[in-house]
Amino acid sequence: MGASALALDFGGGEVNLVKREQTALAVCQPAKELPAKERGLRDEKWLFCKLVYEEHERTRANYPACCEVVAIKAHLFPHLVSAGKNGCSALKYDNYRNWIGKLKAPEKKAGKNKILWENKNALANCWSGGSERYGCELFWKLFFATYLNRNHWSMKQSWRMASRRTRELDRLAAIPNIDQVKYQVAKLNPLIVNNARLGPAWVRDHMLSYISRDWTAVMPNQIWFADHRVLDFPIRVWNEGKQRWEAVRPWICVYFDAKSWHAVSVQLLENSPNSWTVRNGLAQGIAYYGRPDALYIDNGRDFLCKGFGAPVTFSMNESGTETYEHSILKELDIKMTNSLPYNGRAKCVERFFGYLSREFDKLHPGYLGNAPAKRPDQAQLYYKNAHLLPNLNELCDLFDKWIAEYHQTPNNGKILNGLSPAQAFAPENRLQRAPMTEPELFRAFLKPVGKLYQVRKGPGVFFGKQEYRGTDELWKHFDKKVMIKTDANDPSHVFAFEPNGKPICECKAKPQVAAYAKSAKDRELLKAEITLQNRQAKLARTMVLQLTGGFEKLDPLTLYSLSAEQLDAPRLKLIDNKRSVKGGDHNPGIYAPADDPRLEPGYKEAIAPASAPKQLAAPETDGEQYEVSSSPEKLREFFKVAVAKKGDDYDY
Repeated sequence: MGASALALDFGGGEVNLVKREQTALAVCQPAKELPAKERGLRDEKWLFCKLVYEEHERTRANYPACCEVVAIKAHLFPHLVSAGKNGCSALKYDNYRNWIGKLKAPEKKAGKNKILWENKNALANCWSGGSERYGCELFWKLFFATYLNRNHWSMKQSWRMASRRTRELDRLAAIPNIDQVKYQVAKLNPLIVNNARLGPAWVRDHMLSYISRDWTAVMPNQIWFADHRVLDFPIRVWNEGKQRWEAVRPWICVYFDAKSWHAVSVQLLENSPNSWTVRNGLAQGIAYYGRPDALYIDNGRDFLCKGFGAPVTFSMNESGTETYEHSILKELDIKMTNSLPYNGRAKCVERFFGYLSREFDKLHPGYLGNAPAKRPDQAQLYYKNAHLLPNLNELCDLFDKWIAEYHQTPNNGKILNGLSPAQAFAPENRLQRAPMTEPELFRAFLKPVGKLYQVRKGPGVFFGKQEYRGTDELWKHFDKKVMIKTDANDPSHVFAFEPNGKPICECKAKPQVAAYAKSAKDRELLKAEITLQNRQAKLARTMVLQLTGGFEKLDPLTLYSLSAEQLDAPRLKLIDNKRSVKGGDHNPGIYAPADDPRLEPGYKEAIAPASAPKQLAAPETDGEQYEVSSSPEKLREFFKVAVAKKGDDYDY
C-alpha cells in the first residue's frame, strides 16, 4: 500500500498528507525484507493510524469517534477489514491505541510522546526490530550454548538445564516458558543451528553453495584425478608368523580421467599405499595412455611428498638468486593442482569411489558397509573364518571383470551425457601430447633426493649408508656437489645429475671386499678392484698425454727452447729418476728431448769446473761489451733478463 493509497482523492487533507509524507516514506528502509502480505498489513496499519490522527487534529473529536469515521473508508484497508478475530474488521480503537503506541518515541516532549511516522516497520508482525524476546539474557546465553552443541541436546532438555542454572545464579530472573523458547528457536537461521549441532563439514556438504563446473572445453586425457581409499570388505592374507589366514581390508589407488570417468590406472594392495605406489600408478597410466596436461590430486602426504608433487629446491649461491627445482611432475611437464582440504565434493574421484562402494564392495563376503549402521550382522564372522575370503590375486581377477563392465556402462550424467567411459575415452577423443622416449620416461620417473651430495674418490657418492660408484664421467665433478635421483624398483643403483638437471651417469653400489679374501669369489672381487684402480690410473696418464703430448715432463726452459720439428714429433728420454714414498709422484724423473746435447756422451766432462770456459766474441756496440758465458749461473741471469724485458712485438 504505502504512498499509493494516500494518493486517492478523499479530501484536501488527504492530498496534503501525501505531499508532506512522501519524503519520510522514501527515506525509511525496512530492516528486513517482508512478505507481500506483511507489507500490506503494515502499510494499512500505518495509514489507519495516520488518518485517525489527522481526523482528530482536524475535528478535535475523540479517538474512538475518529476511528469510526476512518473505518468507513473500507476500500483503503482490504487486509484489515478481515484481519480481526474470527474474520472481523481490525479497524477498531483498541488496535489504533496499540499501533500508535508502537510508533511513539520513548522520550517525552511537551508532555506527550512524539510520534515517529517514519518508523512504520514497528507495525510489521514479523519485523526483526519488533519486541525483544522475553526472559533474562543469562538464560538465553545458557540455553543457546546448550542447545547449539554437538552433543545434540533436545530443546526441552536445554530449556530445563538453562532454567535450573539461571535460578541458581539469580533467583529473581525471568525465565521464559517452553513455548516461548520454541518460538525463538523457530526464528533461528537453519545455517546457524546445523553448523553448531551437525558441524561445519555437514553444512558445507549439504547446505553451502557448490561450484558448478563446465567440462565442455576439457578433453579426455587432459586432467587426471588421483586418490586412494580402503575398501569396505576384507580379503585373506597369510600370516607367516602365526601360520594362519587373517582378514585384512585391502586398499585401492586410482588414477581417473576427469572428463570421461575412465580409470587409467588401478592398483590393489594388501597394505596402505605410499609415495612409490603413487609414483608407479602414474607411470602405469602414462605407459598406456600418454601424459595428461594436469594432475588434480589429494592433499595427502603420499601425493605431496618431496620429489614427486612438491619439488626439491637447490640454491647454488648464498644470495639464493640461482635456484633449481626438481620433481617427477616437473620432469614430465605435468601441472599439479591440489584439492580443497577435507572437501570430498572437490574431487570427482570421490564419486567413483561412491559408485565402487555401492556396486563392487557389496558383492563380496564380509562386506562391512560404509557406515556402522549399514554393517551386516554376519560381517564380523568372516574375521574368525578368514579362509572363506578371497585372496589378493582373486580380488584382482574379480576387479578386472568389474572395471571392464564399468567402462562399457553408459552414464547419463551431465559430463558423459549418455556415453560410456570407454566411448568418451576413445583414442580419437583424447588429448595427445608429444610422446617421450623410454630413456626420457625412465629418467623423468627417478625421484630426486632433497639435498646435494659431494663427489668423492672413486669417483662416487655416499648416500643412504651406501657408497655408489659412478663412471668416468663423474670425474669432471670431483669434489663438487651433484643431485642424486633414485630408482623406485632397484635400490642397487642411483643416478647423478648436475644441480640444473643435466644427467651425468649411473652410480652402482660399491661392492665390499672381504678383509681376508679366502674364497675364490672374494679373491676374484679383490682382483677386479685392483684392476679398476690400475685402469683409472692408466686413464689419468692417458688423458694427460692426450692434452700435453708428454711435454709436461720437461721443465719450462727446455720446453720453450724446442723447435717446431721437435714439438711435432716428441721423443723424450729419461735422464734420471728415483723412487719416493712422499710427494705427488712416487717415481719422479728428469726427461729431455731425444736429440738434446745433454744426452751425448762426455757432456758432463765438457762442462766440468776444471775446464776453461769458452769466450765468445761479442758484436760491436756503442761502446759496451757483452760477455756470453755458458755457465749455469750466467745462463740463468741471461734468461731472467730476457724474460723480464718487454719488446715491441709482444704483449704480455
